[in-house]
Amino acid sequence: MSLERLDTETLREAQGFSFSMRITGTHENVRVFVADDALDDGMARGLAELRSQFDKDKQGFQDIASARHSHGRVAANGTVTITAADLFGIID
Repeated sequence: MSLERLDTETLREAQGFSFSMRITGTHENVRVFVADDALDDGMARGLAELRSQFDKDKQGFQDIASARHSHGRVAANGTVTITAADLFGIID
């Protein structure tokens, strides 16, 4: 099942950011976690720069999360995690 965008708060967590999306056609929300390495271009970045990059790329992360969820690439606890490996196609 794909995921729908929600206008929810983005939370800063250890090593990344998280937000919620809804499973299409349900009232069930899914946590999406974007690891800092997905935001890092190899340059040392502070928290403000990571957040700015996250905000700039959030729609793309939502699209990746929906595709991963549709293909069953979800952690046992239901979280969809996005890392640099996902962005570079290392993980299908």
